[in-house]
Amino acid sequence: MLETFNSCDPVPEEKDHIESPWESMAGYVRRLMKVPYSQEQECAVCAEVFVVVYAAIQKAGDQGLSMGEISQVINLPGADIDGLIVDALQAFGKALK
Repeated sequence: MLETFNSCDPVPEEKDHIESPWESMAGYVRRLMKVPYSQEQECAVCAEVFVVVYAAIQKAGDQGLSMGEISQVINLPGADIDGLIVDALQAFGKALK
């Protein structure tokens, strides 16, 4: 007999898999994207981009970075995910707007 799935049921966690906060952020942004993303955007939403942007924000210190500067750090023209990356960093307590 097939098991029924209720979308309100919690998703069981895989106990053996440990996900880094950066991987969690990448998954978070992928879920936030409203339209199916292209391969270019999929690449942009990998854990490493969050590490790079976070390091750039830390290096900027109190001065912070503008969205234009963050876009330069990401360096993916047309990907249009800069705001989502910053939103994820903020949601995970790694950055402030």
